[in-house]
Amino acid sequence: MNEAKYPKMLTVCFAILAVTIPLFNLAVAEELEAVVKQKDVHPRIASQLEQLKNDAISRTKATQTDAQRMITVVLFAEPGATIDETALEAYGGEIIKRVANVWKARVPIDRIETIADHVDGVVFINLPNKAKPLTISQGVVWTGSANYHSTGHTGSGVTIGVIDSEFAKVAEAIAAN
Repeated sequence: MNEAKYPKMLTVCFAILAVTIPLFNLAVAEELEAVVKQKDVHPRIASQLEQLKNDAISRTKATQTDAQRMITVVLFAEPGATIDETALEAYGGEIIKRVANVWKARVPIDRIETIADHVDGVVFINLPNKAKPLTISQGVVWTGSANYHSTGHTGSGVTIGVIDSEFAKVAEAIAAN
């Protein structure tokens, strides 16, 4: 008689699973949908620049100097097009350099969105790229000094000075000392 109950119990278990699994998947999908939604991001401003702008605006302006309210950015125009430099300057921007369709400028951080919306020709604003060295090394491997280090010669306590006449303003520095 117990053997007759197993098929019924299995049928009930499968029915319960058939109902709960889709409901569970629906609940998980709704949670995922909420996570995927992004904040409103300006389409012409890089996201990290947008975050910097929001952070700067949230700080009190009373404690910031005009120089602290400025940020260096790169403004892009369509290839062959130009940016309205007069309008950029009217919004407080200072052009540093221009090459082809790219402008490097210092702009008030709280006016980035205004510049993106109202300066003709601007298609995107980003932070400048920072140069990153491919290798960070003191040259130990290249000079073969690992052999000396292994014998105890590390250069500890030795002072080395390099004087090169090609350094900018070296004559003034030497004369001052």
